[in-house]
Amino acid sequence: MNKIKKQGIKQNKQRSKDSNIHGVKGYEYNEDNGYNGDNEFNNNMIMNIDLSIDYDSNGSSSDNDIKNEIDNILANMMESDLDMEPLEHIEEIRDLAIDKVFSSYMVYEKNHQNKINAQKELKNYRFVDISDLNEGDYVRYFNLTSFYDLKLASGGTIVDINFEDTGDLIIFSPFGIRRIKPNIFFKKIKTHELLKLKLLQIANSV
Repeated sequence: MNKIKKQGIKQNKQRSKDSNIHGVKGYEYNEDNGYNGDNEFNNNMIMNIDLSIDYDSNGSSSDNDIKNEIDNILANMMESDLDMEPLEHIEEIRDLAIDKVFSSYMVYEKNHQNKINAQKELKNYRFVDISDLNEGDYVRYFNLTSFYDLKLASGGTIVDINFEDTGDLIIFSPFGIRRIKPNIFFKKIKTHELLKLKLLQIANSV
């Protein structure tokens, strides 16, 4: 599955160096205070974020919580954040990985709907190599044994990344502790990172 990342679009790391823009339109970068924009621009950014999205896995974030988080991100945006992998690239790689999983099993009728469901459920996830996972990451993966009815497992939080040197993961799922062999993993994008990626996407498109 490593080849999937190579099939995605190439990242454009060339960023604007204009002294008044520094890669984020509407913002001036200050080494002490990060990016500072006027209130009108801040409000426009917030209006373009889909506040109806369930950013947290437990669904606890309110609109006000997300707005406050956006204000905090904008106030602390650093120039190094401009080198983050673009959200478009994350989405394309994720979709390529899903396509790869289902490519050999679309002859089974159930998998047509299963693929649509997986694309929806993995909206706020990224495809990752197992070597990129860490304890504390929340992951989803496919139950590859039921290839005729291919579905995402409920997933869980990683508590052991290499159980007894076997390469297996130990995760805490809603149904208890599970031992998972190497699989095709999708990692939940944390709220702070997802909002930052979305803000950068919007800022560079206006």
